[in-house]
Amino acid sequence: MAPEDGEAVERAAGCEERCAGGQIGVTQSIYEALPEELQGQFTFNDTADCYVADGLTAEKAERATKAAVYASAGSVFLRSDNRGIQIGGEDDPGARRITPARSWAE
Repeated sequence: MAPEDGEAVERAAGCEERCAGGQIGVTQSIYEALPEELQGQFTFNDTADCYVADGLTAEKAERATKAAVYASAGSVFLRSDNRGIQIGGEDDPGARRITPARSWAE
């Protein structure tokens, strides 16, 4: 592991330690790398000195992603691999096109 990898791990651990239960804390660089629809789940918390999401679950993140794609009037493309189900707005080889139900936009 490169020295900078260890520093990144330390920064991530620090964010999590400064957060309360049920919160996820991320550094500014991670926040900026998130898709816009997930950035909306985070706010900067001065006490934790990082971006914090309260009660964010995989289901809520998936729902926010689907709602953003639905709102853009685009199709959703699903594909699965060894990492699980991937949801995106671009057609890739092996992806299946679906139209999100209106409930995802609410």
